[in-house]
Amino acid sequence: MLSSYLIAESYGRVRGVVHAVLKDAGAESLNLRPVLEVNSIASLIRHLTRVQDDHLSEIMKKEL
Repeated sequence: MLSSYLIAESYGRVRGVVHAVLKDAGAESLNLRPVLEVNSIASLIRHLTRVQDDHLSEIMKKEL
C-alpha cells in the first residue's frame, strides 16, 4: 500500500467520523463547556484539524 494512500485514507476516516458525530450538533452544543477546565467540542475539533495540518505539512516536506 502506498504511504500517500494510507495517509489519505486515515485522514478521510477521521473526517467522516467527525462529520457523522457532529451532524446534528448545533452551535450551543459545539460551544458548551460544562466546566471551565475543559475545552468545547468546537475547540477540540479545531485542535484536531490543526494537528492534522501540522502533520501533513511535515510529511509534504519529505519525499513519499
